[in-house]
Amino acid sequence: MAPRFATAGNDSATDLTAMHSRFGLKWKGPALENGYQAGAVLEFDLFDPTSSNQMEVRDRLVAFTLSRGASSWLVGQHWDVFSPLNPTTLMTNGNLWNTGNLGFRCAQVRYSRKGDVLDWAVSVNDPSTSGTAPNTDAPIIEG
Repeated sequence: MAPRFATAGNDSATDLTAMHSRFGLKWKGPALENGYQAGAVLEFDLFDPTSSNQMEVRDRLVAFTLSRGASSWLVGQHWDVFSPLNPTTLMTNGNLWNTGNLGFRCAQVRYSRKGDVLDWAVSVNDPSTSGTAPNTDAPIIEG
């Protein structure tokens, strides 16, 4: 059994299962001649084989980035620009889906810019990525 919510309290038990695992690598690559900095991230989970809804290794983040100054490009699977409606949950499958939760990890191309007053990002996401809320063949554009 795994807890669903990450809340403070005096629980009388502690659970530690494969469902609670997360492994990741971040790579800061070389500075390129044109001033861009390369980077990458790889993150995955392991799941309890007795679970009926998560039975295998799941890639969470697999992305390559190029950054220069306040601008960055990201290509790969990463968090959507929109975040989950319920960020304190540890439930990894179906949390608030069909009730407006747009946040998940999708294959995407994203451009981000950090400004003095406003940070912004725009992405084009692959609608066939597992877990996306809308069922469509058209690219999902977020900003």
